[in-house]
Amino acid sequence: MLDAIKKKLQSIRLRCSESDEKSTFDIALFSTVDDIPFEHWNKVLNKEKLPLTIPYLAAVEVKPARNMSFHYAIVYKDIVPVAVLYFQEFDFSLANISRNVNVARIESILNGLKKLAGVSVNGSEGVAARLLVFGNTYTTGEYGFHYTTDFHKEKLSDIIVMATDKIIAGQKKSGKINAILLKDFYKTRDQQLLGIKNNSFHVFNVQPSMELTIQPEWKTFEDYLAAFSSKYRVRAKSALKKGLRLTQREFTADDISAHYEKIMQLYTNVEEKADFQLVTISKTYFYDLKIALENNFVFKAFFLEGELVAFVTLLHGNDCLEANFVGMNYDYNLENCIYQNILYDDVKMAIERKVKVLYFGRTALEIKSTLGAEPLDMFLFVKHTNSITNSILGTVMANLKQAEWIQRRPFKDVEEKVEG
Repeated sequence: MLDAIKKKLQSIRLRCSESDEKSTFDIALFSTVDDIPFEHWNKVLNKEKLPLTIPYLAAVEVKPARNMSFHYAIVYKDIVPVAVLYFQEFDFSLANISRNVNVARIESILNGLKKLAGVSVNGSEGVAARLLVFGNTYTTGEYGFHYTTDFHKEKLSDIIVMATDKIIAGQKKSGKINAILLKDFYKTRDQQLLGIKNNSFHVFNVQPSMELTIQPEWKTFEDYLAAFSSKYRVRAKSALKKGLRLTQREFTADDISAHYEKIMQLYTNVEEKADFQLVTISKTYFYDLKIALENNFVFKAFFLEGELVAFVTLLHGNDCLEANFVGMNYDYNLENCIYQNILYDDVKMAIERKVKVLYFGRTALEIKSTLGAEPLDMFLFVKHTNSITNSILGTVMANLKQAEWIQRRPFKDVEEKVEG
């Protein structure tokens, strides 16, 4: 196996440090999960970051989104695996984010550049690209990489850029890669990623990810509610009362398969309201994940008088629970407070499963803050391989609109400074 890996090592070498010149990093690239040496990948991951585990990656790869392909990388230090990287590649159009961009402004700039520089575009619909994404478009968080203590983390920027360049140079199957998106880095990595900023990437902030720290004294959901101030406890109980007509159960893989048409309808209802959509999941995505991850993938279905009206999916990692996809019939939401009851059910599950953190993702920020979730600031990098188009991209990023929201603080030992 070691000889086979040596043959796959690309001619990308990076000095660890001036004081350790004999040590080098090598990057091995793979285009399918089947080619990955599992023992090397797992040695780095050590069961952390569920969306980077082999079963998860295989489930995504077996039925990918339309025109999606994948790139996997293992970083070696003296033939010892010390880091793993994950990329997705697919077709993308500016139209995918038109609801979140000042399209009139962008099209005016495009038309001007067309006259001045001969750029061939046709409005926002014409700004299409083969996009290489470092990270996972199906979930929020730092799921493009993981490394061991033997990896020099200050070299993360260089490794990401070099692996990206190598993929672009060697990419043959799916056509030319036009743009690169490096997604979901936490603000705490700002200094660690300075090298990316110096490679013509545009950095931009995105909506924060909302997370709820599960306190050790919360043995039950009632303990959690007891920590609320009276105002928010009354609101929570009101929402829970409206949801009393809802029944729920965890779906098995067979249940998901039996209800897949209704599930996809509910998923589409939510997807169509999203401001930003990179990819659409395949029809078998939830089924494939349940088969691959078993109890680590939770599919909770909500019924109203026997009708499936909503669902939520969650990933259960070592010490965390991550809410992922939601589907819903909005016709019943207001009267039955379906969405709020889904969120409260997530909290119940987190407490029951004794996790430390519940990740809610980056939508419906204010509502999630009423449950005690706090924002975790994140940023992304984007770059077009054409320098002229890359300047357009910078303007697009400048015109991205961040939704305004109010941070609520429901716990009685925390003062809520802003009312509204």
